[in-house]
Amino acid sequence: MDYTKARVAEGTLAMAEGAAVSAENEGLKFTWDVPADLDWNEQGHLAMTLAYFPLLNRAVYCLAGAKRKDGVDLLYIPQDLKGEYMETYLSFIVVGNNEVADSVYTGSVNKLA
Repeated sequence: MDYTKARVAEGTLAMAEGAAVSAENEGLKFTWDVPADLDWNEQGHLAMTLAYFPLLNRAVYCLAGAKRKDGVDLLYIPQDLKGEYMETYLSFIVVGNNEVADSVYTGSVNKLA
């Protein structure tokens, strides 16, 4: 499967721009660009973060994390999964009416060559 082309969310909200992921002690740090002119309606969109573990057929996710205006969110990964190979994604949601943005592939972590 080509994980770079997979979508875990699909909707009408603006997609994350400049999205990236990095491994931290507690889990995965997702970052994205916050435009200086970000509309106030969009500032409160909540990050949806996901790490999928293909070799284990498992996922760790958060459906309502940091606000879009924050530009950063941390997805906590259980200790026993931190060294495992994972594929990661970021989207945004408006809680209440379940509007979402198309997900963005943010890369793989611990992928074997």
